[in-house]
Amino acid sequence: MKLNKRLVIIILILATSISFAKKAITFEDIMKFKNLTSPTLTDNGSWLTYRLDKQRGNNIYVIQSLESDKKIEVEKGSYSLYSQDTKWFAIKTDVDVIKQLNPEKYKDEKPDLVLINTLTDYRKTIEDVSSFKLTKNGKWLAYTIDYDKKDKLKGKKLLLRHLQSETEIPIDNVIEFTLDSLGNNLFYSTIIDKGINGLYTRNLNEEFIPELKIESDSNSKFTNLSWDETSSKLIYLKGKLLKDDKTKDNSINLYDFVSKSLVTIADTSSRSGYYIPEINEIRFTEDDKRIWFGYKPLGEWNGDEKDTTEITETNLYDTDLILDKTQLYLWHPNDPEIIPFQQTNWDKTKDEFYYSIYDINNKNIIYLTDSISTGVRYSDNPNFTIQLNNVPYKKQMTYSGWYYDLYSISIKNGKKHLIEKNLEESPNLSPEGLYTVYFKEKNWYSYNNETQKTLVLNENLSIPFYDVLDDHPKEPGSYGVKGWIGKDQKVLIGDQFDIWQFDLSDGSSRLLTKGIGRKNENSINIINTDRNKKWFDSSDRVLVSLYGIKSKQQHIGVLDLITGELDIRTYGDYLYSYKGKSENSDKIIITKEGFNTYPDVWLTNSNISNLERLTNEQLQVDEFLWGTSHLVDFVTEFGDTLQGYYALPDNYEKGKKYPVFVYFYERFSDRKNEFNMPKINHRPPYSLYLGSEYVMFFPDVKFYDGDPGKSAEVALIAGCDKLVEMGIADPKRIVMHGHSWSGYESAWIVTQTDYFAACVSGAPVSNMTSAYSGIRLGSGLARQFQYEKEQSRIGGNIIDSLDSYIRNSPIFFADKMNTPLLVMFGDIDEAVPWQQGIELYLAMRRFDKNCIFLQYEGEPHHPKKIQNQLDYSIRMKQFMDYYVFGGDMPKWMMDGFRFKGKYNIGR
Repeated sequence: MKLNKRLVIIILILATSISFAKKAITFEDIMKFKNLTSPTLTDNGSWLTYRLDKQRGNNIYVIQSLESDKKIEVEKGSYSLYSQDTKWFAIKTDVDVIKQLNPEKYKDEKPDLVLINTLTDYRKTIEDVSSFKLTKNGKWLAYTIDYDKKDKLKGKKLLLRHLQSETEIPIDNVIEFTLDSLGNNLFYSTIIDKGINGLYTRNLNEEFIPELKIESDSNSKFTNLSWDETSSKLIYLKGKLLKDDKTKDNSINLYDFVSKSLVTIADTSSRSGYYIPEINEIRFTEDDKRIWFGYKPLGEWNGDEKDTTEITETNLYDTDLILDKTQLYLWHPNDPEIIPFQQTNWDKTKDEFYYSIYDINNKNIIYLTDSISTGVRYSDNPNFTIQLNNVPYKKQMTYSGWYYDLYSISIKNGKKHLIEKNLEESPNLSPEGLYTVYFKEKNWYSYNNETQKTLVLNENLSIPFYDVLDDHPKEPGSYGVKGWIGKDQKVLIGDQFDIWQFDLSDGSSRLLTKGIGRKNENSINIINTDRNKKWFDSSDRVLVSLYGIKSKQQHIGVLDLITGELDIRTYGDYLYSYKGKSENSDKIIITKEGFNTYPDVWLTNSNISNLERLTNEQLQVDEFLWGTSHLVDFVTEFGDTLQGYYALPDNYEKGKKYPVFVYFYERFSDRKNEFNMPKINHRPPYSLYLGSEYVMFFPDVKFYDGDPGKSAEVALIAGCDKLVEMGIADPKRIVMHGHSWSGYESAWIVTQTDYFAACVSGAPVSNMTSAYSGIRLGSGLARQFQYEKEQSRIGGNIIDSLDSYIRNSPIFFADKMNTPLLVMFGDIDEAVPWQQGIELYLAMRRFDKNCIFLQYEGEPHHPKKIQNQLDYSIRMKQFMDYYVFGGDMPKWMMDGFRFKGKYNIGR
């Protein structure tokens, strides 16, 4: 039988369209979706490594050759170390997800280590590895394994593995070890119960790898091992051993590997009233001339043993013994920090120390600070460091934010000079430490640390160097320092669009990028592709990123620091992002992403002269209905022209009016070209709703001090009206969701207008008058500062601005709400007191409003447990769908479920 030629073509077209038909994404699809993370080039540029993570399931670690089609995959792989020639890779793995989800059955499971030879495809799995190091020469692997608890052994078992012969040398009771990167020497310390503790080294180039003792002592512990390859010196702590293996009376010791000499450079006697703590940061400077380390005042010693006095008939009425067990926190008006902040930060503050420097050549110690003031920065230069002292402002932090006084400190003699008081923004120390550059009250300053002279860098420039879009009730911040030229000769500073070059000695300026950023409304930033480079030479050509403030595109270009000429090397409606460079080749990797373009990895060079695709996770996207994004401008009733973007479903029909899902925060239009990685959490998965024929809308909000609620209302309604005017939105089917700050905004809006068909509000503040003096449990900070100076944008305290606190609180307008409202909180929310959700629910309940409250037990500000994330996501979708598409109301929305001893999770 002959088939008509035209019919054959039609059949082929139909078959092709069917085979490539896209489907709507489901929650199961989202949990399986692979997120490419941590793309990295090896130093020699021969391999690309990255991870493919799934929300539920084992991730895949990928080692991909750039010189052949070889690709090695390691299930559960987390990260890797490799030899310099990339012949050997050692990959640490995670515990299998199934075993993680069944902890009672697999309670003793530990991560493994996978060893791979890329030339021979040799692969070996070493079980239960806790830590590991691989030498750059590819000869040795050192790894530790935990002892079985029943063995009651101290330390860990260290195994030194010769990779070629596969022989291993076991070393017991190791508490610390370090390998030099070239694979010549191993250093380690041991601790033995009722034995001799020691510090040892092994020369890995000697036959039989004999053990050489550096020092041993049954009453001491050796920690903080740090090896400097250039000088062949080992530095470490030696401390008197106490119970629980803690140490006291530590000394810092320097071992010369060449001369085999050992000297103590600092101990408790070196500084009266201070001791050297075991938890420390001891390091050589790059020039091997100084050693940085920390002291602590004896009054801050926290290692004393607890009182274990037994209660007997003779001391039963001992009031001192009874009172020793008092459980009290005393809140005093003169406390520099409130008690919750002290509690939350105790694990950090109890281990703070005060930097000192040991000068190796002069054999003397320079004390940089003391217990009265803190905040000295580690600085790897021979001249100056800086100190950010926040002590005078700790009480003010409760209601006004973070401030500090800035000092310069001579590294040579420890002398300190005040640079400026009452700063908010972090300063910048020049590479050689001769200048401190800082920003205050909309101006940039250069302070000469040697002469103590200050210059106002932008004094004669009319261009604003402060964030012109910042709408918080405080001084705006800067656009930051972009780099340095010629060590300490020039500093590069950004305005909103361009980069300026300032001479540090006289303050003279040059518009480096010639105004091209402002002309095209592109914000330009320098990309430093060499992580070891602290400054640029004046003749360098550097990579820059250019972000379109209005276009929302981001491109990469090459900037000539001599001429200021800028060559943009990428194009299109995408975000191009630099990800890394190989250390010893010109290879660079970038990503290219768009709303429906997966951020795959591309290979290029320092001229961005060509692009070669390395990964193709875009194939995942191509399976599903994803949508397209489009910018829109709209004008609010306040006269502000704002931007937003909307996403249309793939099967969008022009002229058809669609339901609109509004999702917002502050300025979401900047995300127009971001790829929204599908994930189930507290946010709506965009592709899920677009696949259900919603239009999604992401409008910007401009805030006005004292009226954050109204600011959000006028912006959202103006943006939605624009979509209605364009014939896209069905005005009767516009729904809204916000979380945290926008959770508050959404909850406030529905008490002012019936514009929206439904609203889901996650973790909202509902009563600013009670939230004002609440505690952010995650940080221990009082919430007052965020209302007076930060995000909540009231701009005053609760006394002088009481009307604003009431006017912006949803509960005071509960009787006005007619919009169906779904509220969600985790009941251990660390950012917003979850009682704010109760206040909102009870206020709405009092006035018989349609408000459902979801309380997830044991969840923080953003739910973390997959069962709760999925439950919330499903209920949000059902809630929105019902008020958009109609149909049968889910039982949980209609009747709720009664408490019967535990959760009421009925659906």
